[in-house]
Amino acid sequence: MTSIRDTIPPKEWQFLADVVTTAVEGGIGYWSQAEGYRWYSPTLKGGTAKPGPGGVGDAYVERLHPYGHTYFVAQRLHVGTISIGLNKIDRDIDAQVIAPNERRRLLTAWWTYEAGDLDAGDADVIVQIGLLGKVVFG
Repeated sequence: MTSIRDTIPPKEWQFLADVVTTAVEGGIGYWSQAEGYRWYSPTLKGGTAKPGPGGVGDAYVERLHPYGHTYFVAQRLHVGTISIGLNKIDRDIDAQVIAPNERRRLLTAWWTYEAGDLDAGDADVIVQIGLLGKVVFG
């Protein structure tokens, strides 16, 4: 059986993990609580996750709980969630999910692996689309 680790190149994995970190540490806290947050960085000490493919960084949340929303079941947040969100944004050519200029900016960051071009609000949008299929909060 093929693992997600076998299908995503290390440079992209690092980008996706950086988006998870940005979301958890700044973007999604107003609508959710992260339980079991783990991260790893090859340049920082203290992380408790294992390295990503090729020794790159990684980040995930065991359970993401929404505040006061019973229709949302706690879910795991990881690089796959971010990949799903970005793929949905990529397929959103008729601007049903987000505005065209925001779509272009998020996709350009993904295609160039420039997580530094994304802020906490961007990471929030990507997580919501990855988990919920659309922006629900905010």
